This record gives sequence, C-alpha cells and structure tokens, in this order.
Amino acid sequence: MPAMAKHSAAQLLFLVQANNVTWQCCFCHTSNNPVEVTNLRSCAELRCEAVDYFQQDMTGQAVSQAAETLALVVDTTAGAQDLQAAKPILIEVLRQLPRSWRLMLLTFSSAVSVYQLANRGLVTADVVSGEWQGFSSRQKPSQFHFGSPEPLHVAALQSCQDAAEQVVSSWRATSTTGPSREQPRCLGAALAVALHLLAMSTQPASAPEPFGSDALPVPQACRPSRVLLVTTGPATKGPGWVPLSNLDSRQGPEDPQASKGAAQFFQGLAQQAAEAGVAVDVVAVGQAAVNVPLLGALTQQTGGTIFTHQRFEEVSGAGLASALQRRQGVEGFMDVHTSTGLGVTHVTGPITPLHRANLGSNSMQRHTKPTMNACELVSVETGQGVAVGLDIVRDLQVEYVYMQVILGWRSLEGGWLQRVVTQRLSTTGSLQKVLSGTDWDLAAVVAGKRWVKQAQVMYQLQRGPMLGDVAGHADERAILHTSFLAASTPVALLMMAPALYVYSTPTAAFQQVPALDLAIQKDEAIVLDCGCQIFMRLGLQTGDDPAHSAHPNMQALVQQLVQNRIPAPGLLRIDQASPDMRYMAARLMPTWGDRLEEQQQQYPALLSLTAGQVVTVQQQRMPTDEPSFNQWARSLCVNPTGAVDNLVAAMQKVSVTKLVAKHETPDIAARGDADQLMEV
Repeated sequence: MPAMAKHSAAQLLFLVQANNVTWQCCFCHTSNNPVEVTNLRSCAELRCEAVDYFQQDMTGQAVSQAAETLALVVDTTAGAQDLQAAKPILIEVLRQLPRSWRLMLLTFSSAVSVYQLANRGLVTADVVSGEWQGFSSRQKPSQFHFGSPEPLHVAALQSCQDAAEQVVSSWRATSTTGPSREQPRCLGAALAVALHLLAMSTQPASAPEPFGSDALPVPQACRPSRVLLVTTGPATKGPGWVPLSNLDSRQGPEDPQASKGAAQFFQGLAQQAAEAGVAVDVVAVGQAAVNVPLLGALTQQTGGTIFTHQRFEEVSGAGLASALQRRQGVEGFMDVHTSTGLGVTHVTGPITPLHRANLGSNSMQRHTKPTMNACELVSVETGQGVAVGLDIVRDLQVEYVYMQVILGWRSLEGGWLQRVVTQRLSTTGSLQKVLSGTDWDLAAVVAGKRWVKQAQVMYQLQRGPMLGDVAGHADERAILHTSFLAASTPVALLMMAPALYVYSTPTAAFQQVPALDLAIQKDEAIVLDCGCQIFMRLGLQTGDDPAHSAHPNMQALVQQLVQNRIPAPGLLRIDQASPDMRYMAARLMPTWGDRLEEQQQQYPALLSLTAGQVVTVQQQRMPTDEPSFNQWARSLCVNPTGAVDNLVAAMQKVSVTKLVAKHETPDIAARGDADQLMEV
C-alpha cells in the first residue's frame, strides 16, 4: 500500500523531495518515514502522476464469488404494439448477459406477477396485490416460500434461459379501456416486491424472515444485484402513486399531500435498496410523463441510471445489456488533498457525504485519515465522471500548488484498489497566462456541471434542452440534468456542444463540420451526436435509394460513435418533414442574424461559394426566432471577435471568469526521469 504523510495523510507523489532517509510532503511540508524500496528509481510513485495500488482482500470474501442477480420488472399496460416491439429487445438483453447471472422476472399492471423460473417444467406465476408496500407491510405473501433451500423465483440464466425467453414471448398487453397513461399501474408495489425478493434470495435458508422489522435484509455475501424497471407510464395505483394532474401542472402539484406521500415511499425504497446493495435502473418508454424526478432520485441513490425513449425501436438490447454490466466495484470513496491556500468549493457527480460510521469498515481502513473533502461514491461503474471545483481561499505566495485525488473501491474479484492522481498547478498573476493554459473542453464541462441547476447566462445551456424550451415536459429536462451530472467528460461535452457529421459525396464519407444551421442542406445526409441521443437524417437525394453509399456509411459511423459508450445513446432516425426536426434544429447554432463576414468566419466553406449559392444556402436554413451567438454576445456587451466554430469556443469567449485553469506542464523535460524528480 502507498506511503502516507503523518499529518495530512497525503500519499507519496512524484513531485516530492525524497531520499533513503525521509521524504517531505508537499501538502503539509512535514518529513516522513523513509520509503521502503531499495532503489528509488524503481519507485512508481516517484515516476508517475497516476499510480494504482492493489491489496488482496484478507477476509477472503470476493464480491464476484456470488453471481450478480437481475430482477427484470416490466410494465404490461403498454399498448399491444409497444409490448410486441419490447419483446425482442428484452430477449436480446437476456442473451447478452453472462450465463452465471441469476434472473428474476416480474410484470405489473393492476397487480404484480412473479414467475417461478426455478420450477422444472411449466413456469407458473404468483400474483401479489398492487397495494403491497414491501418493507413496511405486515402481510406476509405465503406463496413466496421465503427461506426455502432453493428459491423458486430466481434461477441462473444457464438453467432458465429457454424458460425465460418463453415467458417474455408469452406476455400480452393488459386489455383495459381508456388511455394507456391512465391504466392502473402499481409501479411502486412491483419495485417493493422485486427489492424484497432480491434481498431474501441472498439470505441463508435458516435466516429469520424480517417481517417484524422495517428494514430489508442486507445480503451477507454482498452479492451485487440490480433491478431493471421497464415502464411506459407513472405509478397510478398502490404505494407511490401520484395524481396525473400533479405531473402536468406547471404551477406546482394540485395535491401536495399525495406527492409528499409518494416521495416518502420512494425515499424509503431507495434507502433500503442502497443498504441491500441493489442498484435500480429505469427504462421509460413513450411520450407519457413517468415522474422522472421521483424515479430519478431512486436511481441516483442506488447507483442506477434512468433512460427515456419515445419508442421501443430506439432502445438497443446490446447497449442495455452492456449498461447492466457496467459495475466495476463496490464500497467506493474519493478524497481530495490540496495545498494550503486552495479549497474545494464543490464536487459534482454520483457521490454522497462520507458517513463517519463507515470509517471503521473494511473499506475505510485503507484510508484512516480522510479530509473534510472525502465522500462516498454511490457506485463504481464504467463511464462515470466526477467534477471537482477549486477556489483560492488565501493569497498564494508560492510558485506551485498541488492537488491529489485518491479513489478507492473494492473490486469484484476480491481486493482493494486505490488510484492516486497528483497534479501540480502553477500560480500566476497574469490573466493572459491563465487563459492560454486553460483546457477549454474540460473547463466547459466543469463549469456546465456546476451551473446546470441554475439558469446562468450561458448560451449553450440557456438555449439547449437542459435549460431552454426545447424539452417540452419537466420529465425530459429532469432526465437530461440527471444524465449530464453523471456523464463522463466526453459525453457531457457532447451534451453541451454536439458534433455534426455531414455526408460528402465526392469523398463518399462523413466529415465533421461546425454545428451550425448553415452546415446542413435538404439533400445531404447528416448525423448529429448530442451525447445522450444521436439524430440521423438521410437527405432528399439518398433517402429513397437503399443502395446509396450514405446508408452503410451512416450505419458504420453510428456504430463507431456508440461503441463503449455507457449508457448507449438513443438513436433517432428522422426525415425532413418529421416533427422531431425541431429537436435537431435546437441543437444547431443559428446564424440568421449575422453579417455575411461573420457567417464566413464561423463556416469557412461559404468562402468557396458564389453569391447565388450563398443565398440558396441561407434560404434552406431551418426557421428560428432565436438570436445567433453574435447577437446574444452583443446583448451582454461582449464583442465576439474571431471565428466561433462551436459552442465550446463560444463559452470560452463569454464565460472566462467561470472557468478553471488548466495546470501547466512541470518544468521537467521528461517526467519519467527520476534524476530530475527527486534528490538521491
């Protein structure tokens, strides 16, 4: 394990002065015990800015020794056509999961059906009342057979694969009258049943059943478990239901007591699921509001994710299966050490405050002296990002200041992993040097994550769907906020500044161009990557010709864009007359109010066109009443000089004071040269 300073608990790093006797911490400036290596040149901490440590778990309890369990909970109140489209997607998810995983299948409408996958022969289902409230219920569903040596409702995929696919194929939509959104949907009861079954499935057969308490049993083996909820509407029956008028009202809930009761129920579910180690993922499909703020809080507190799609055709089974397997560890925490004079102002991402009661746990014993910046990670998963904001709390009289981030988690293979990343930041009194050393892409993401919940005057957020009027419903905006705050840096950057690809007929390939309304024409095929969603439009000349080269090239480009991206973005194919064109138009910078010279600066391709061709291009722009970037900047008394080719560049010219400075490379030619990093 790493060497730690006696006072600050910061760890040995490559920028300290070290010899065979002592090493001096650059945070607390105290001398510490000698490094226990015979050759300092071979010490990884003194050669690299990022070091990974691994310690075998001495308890012998590997997380992965118990296979992960998935509870698939599906809403059958969807229309017959929607449910038919969902079946092949869910079957593909089951086929993509590891054979060692265990599976539960539940469906719900006005009641909850739990399938006995462990039965040999015909699969049957137990029915639970839609009013069942899980951990707070005193009525024991006797048909569940809790505590039996072989639970009937959970089975390994390798033994129940065929039966599970047959069950999914046999699902039928609930036949009731009235709009789909108003159908009786006991979503809360279904989640409560799934969480209770997951918790009980990890208990020994002799374990007492916890119906006399208000807590779900915590799995003793720390088995990783997940709930995948697929729904087409909000809870309209049973615990956690909210009147539909509350969801649609723009003046606040008409029945605040019902909203308060639902929030308390889901808060209780989230707390119990987090204690039992169960992550909840939600896939909401359709145009009906599903109460994203309520379900989003559940997913955030349990380490899950919420996905929204207008149609099942947008959902990728392979992408959903990859998202279910994104967990990399458990019991994660993060700590940040800074030099005197620097303070951490905010930490944004999937984190919770550090509970002091956990300091004596198996995880926290590796980091015995956490700072006030320490926090727990809600989950340890692929594709996560955490933004840390720094501020100067006193005058800096030194040439350099330091920042060290420590991440730790228990791996699924059974062991403790700790990653230590250290950066040196140079100080300066010159604003010009700060601007020249700024990483604008990273600064845009950090600043955007800091202000996404406040309507700051930032062009790319103010006019986009996260803060603008493009998202028609509060659910759409809430899911974008949730996704943005938990997204990795590349995906978050695309959500702020989308990437536009236009098909070039001479080269028979897609080329990235500035995301401007001038860049797209009616007869061109385009792909617009917005981070959480990808728009695809075939031009008028290629749309009716499947043999055109734009078709396979577009498919190849989209596959390249979504590769290794978790969660997978929604894919939306649109045409020129589609109502969805307004969503795509809202992500492109309008240029209708700019002078020709300014348009040419932003889109140099106009320079090669004749005057008549320029007029034709300008006339084909999608109509909008939004101000262009130049108009918006001038309204703030800012002169937008220079070429602005995307929203990130726009941000760096207007919101300079909101950005963070990028560290400068240390005055060392090669960081791997140990002679210049320490005194031997």
